[in-house]
Amino acid sequence: MQAQYQLWRRNLHQMPELSGQEWETSAYVNEILTNFQPDHHLKKLGGSGILATFNGAEAGPHLLFRAELDGLPISEISDIPHRSQKAGKGHMCGHDGHMAILLALGEQLSRKRPACGKVSLLFQPAEENGMGAKAVLEDARFKALTIDAAFAIHNLPAFPLGKIVLKPGKFTANVKSVILHFEGKSAHAAEPEFGLNPSEAMSRLHLDLLAQQQIDWKMPDFQLVTPIFQSLGTKDYGISAHHGELHYTIRTWDNDRMEELAQKITVLHDHYCHQFGLVSRREWLQEFESNNNHPHLFEVVHQMALSSGMDFQQIDHPFKWGEDFGAFSTHFPTMMIGLGAGENQPALHNPDYDFPDELIPIGSDLFGQIIQQFSTKA
Repeated sequence: MQAQYQLWRRNLHQMPELSGQEWETSAYVNEILTNFQPDHHLKKLGGSGILATFNGAEAGPHLLFRAELDGLPISEISDIPHRSQKAGKGHMCGHDGHMAILLALGEQLSRKRPACGKVSLLFQPAEENGMGAKAVLEDARFKALTIDAAFAIHNLPAFPLGKIVLKPGKFTANVKSVILHFEGKSAHAAEPEFGLNPSEAMSRLHLDLLAQQQIDWKMPDFQLVTPIFQSLGTKDYGISAHHGELHYTIRTWDNDRMEELAQKITVLHDHYCHQFGLVSRREWLQEFESNNNHPHLFEVVHQMALSSGMDFQQIDHPFKWGEDFGAFSTHFPTMMIGLGAGENQPALHNPDYDFPDELIPIGSDLFGQIIQQFSTKA
């Protein structure tokens, strides 16, 4: 079946869709899942999401395994035969591979149901903008379910190909994005004193925000402020600007520090706008909660890795990127597991990234072993 798994992944790689627009991807996944005859099959979950459930013969825990449907607004630059067929869009985070792992697991479950309990496969929309997990959690059909444990895999370039990467506690950072608006008053460019130009307030705030950073990611007080985009005025050279925007992402290891940093940004933004006679307005968006691996789930997987002689590595520090699987952590125990994508592999979100097909059976077998562990313990 490995050739079939590869075909699924490469077909998915060619049809990337942006967050909230994954209808073609969803239809393709649904078509494959239908052949597996799941006991329950929910569609349009939290948007374009899908949930396929396979029941065991006896009572037991309900396990959830999750993959992401969406791609990124990145133009692929590789010349691989299965490169993206959609201009300006690509699966540069490996979500095509995560979906293929779950489809491979579904194919295996179609041949052999779990010994007990239930296994649900969730294909979640809109991970990249942090909206998908929340939308699924808010769907009444999902709320009606009782989930005992949830698992997800994320591929990791720079780690040896196929190595299982485990970490107790926090696996990823808390992340928020913010748009800071500065509203003043236009004037003639020859007479800026008769207007309110936001440029100086924006410059001072920007330098202050960069000074708030602790960029050493190995420190518990790590906090990162990354400039994303900025705009000021219009390209009309006779007009002194009246409106500006600063866009940032901020990252910390814990919720308390995240709230402190967000409050500092709010205070500084209001301070500089008041000093220069401007009106301040903020938009907080794309929030990713930290993926906090549950102690019991970590111990189960860790012991499984030890006893089976699995090629794994335990790491000491979380990853700085965000992943909205963390939203599930506040509702039931979760665990995210890393899967090495190769030490010389391009980094995630690089325009030439391509998920290694060799990881599909490794990932599906890992999930299969987890199912077996929980079936044995039931």
